[in-house]
Amino acid sequence: MPDIRGPERDELIQRYLREVEALNTEPARSHRFSMLLQALFALEPGFIENYAQGVEKYLKVRQKDRVLRGQADHLFGNIILEFEADLAKTRAEAEKQLRRYTAILWSQEPAEARTPYLCVATDGVRFITYTPVLDDFQAAEVVPEAVRLQILEEVDWRQVSQISTDEVFFWLDRYLLRQEIYSPTSERIEKDFGLKSHAFQTANATLLTLWRQVKDQDAFAVIFDAWDKYLRIVYGSKVAADELFVRHTYLATLAKLLAWQRLTENTELPGDDQVLRMLEGRLFKELEIDNFLEEDFFSWLARPPAHQTALRVVRALFSLLRHYRLRELSEDVLKALYQELVDPETRHDLGEYYTPDWLAHRMINKMLDANPQGAMLDPACGSGTFLYLTIREKIARLGRTQETLAHILENVGEPISILWLSSPPRPITSWA
Repeated sequence: MPDIRGPERDELIQRYLREVEALNTEPARSHRFSMLLQALFALEPGFIENYAQGVEKYLKVRQKDRVLRGQADHLFGNIILEFEADLAKTRAEAEKQLRRYTAILWSQEPAEARTPYLCVATDGVRFITYTPVLDDFQAAEVVPEAVRLQILEEVDWRQVSQISTDEVFFWLDRYLLRQEIYSPTSERIEKDFGLKSHAFQTANATLLTLWRQVKDQDAFAVIFDAWDKYLRIVYGSKVAADELFVRHTYLATLAKLLAWQRLTENTELPGDDQVLRMLEGRLFKELEIDNFLEEDFFSWLARPPAHQTALRVVRALFSLLRHYRLRELSEDVLKALYQELVDPETRHDLGEYYTPDWLAHRMINKMLDANPQGAMLDPACGSGTFLYLTIREKIARLGRTQETLAHILENVGEPISILWLSSPPRPITSWA
């Protein structure tokens, strides 16, 4: 990938926007878009190959449209692009074509292993991204009318004066190539894994279909019943539903992947057996970490016959997660995801209210200013914001030593958060 930064990249993008706006035909705009990708990412015009960190991919041209093909379990690199001369005028036609291409491609694939295509309609300056979904995922043959396009994002680069050229560059990289390695901010994590992300839309639909196939089997029904009873005790009323259970499963699975990658710092997943042990929590015990993410309600994914589909979902999520430097994690990104994925009205009905990070930080600082050695207990900790910030402040004030670690283990109500702060990450007793 060329090291194009600052003024040079700004000029490339600004020149592209000026020139593409003056072009009146789809082929001309499509060709100019290819030239931009070539300049920014060292790609050859007309087709793309050997991109995304050495994983072989290719661009197949079908008349005037393009299908970027990648690894079947990746959530990027499998793009169906529909170019138009003016998307504002021909959006309906673009969506019709995207449904048709998706139906053709999915009809050529086994129903249980269909590629998670991302559809993009564009005229080179306006971009609309969609996740294509089916109501009947088991249909052997897919017709265009059965494909629904769920809108993920709409961007208009004609307003580039109001956004930075960096945003244009990172949008292209996030959806098309995935060559950059990102710092794990809440904003980026939400874009990749939140409610409107291709990852969530794809994984949620797959897991919901899977759950409905297995939920009546005794081994799975007992898990749901236990989860349902737990929620009744916590919230005082029945709130359990398939959709909520699957969303919690998605979040729990992502949390396990985040924890595993942060602890091991691996950019490749282990074999299937180890991934299943990760979902069950056993892999963390093998890393000498006890009482952390052990078998829970959501480890049903590791059980036959659900496990094969679960492995595909895990590998698809990790294809995005591996492009983050989790050592730089300094925010409660899971809280941000939970707040977005579980509707605020629903959370409030359940009695869930989150303290903003800035307010929690202010309260903790006031407490520790009076007594840096003070104990902290948060019995209704939720995602652990107070505990996490307390631990960070104690480290800053008391130093990163074995004595500080021992103090935190004795005086902070839940020690799990220190896993994100230990260096090296395994085992945590070797912190100093």
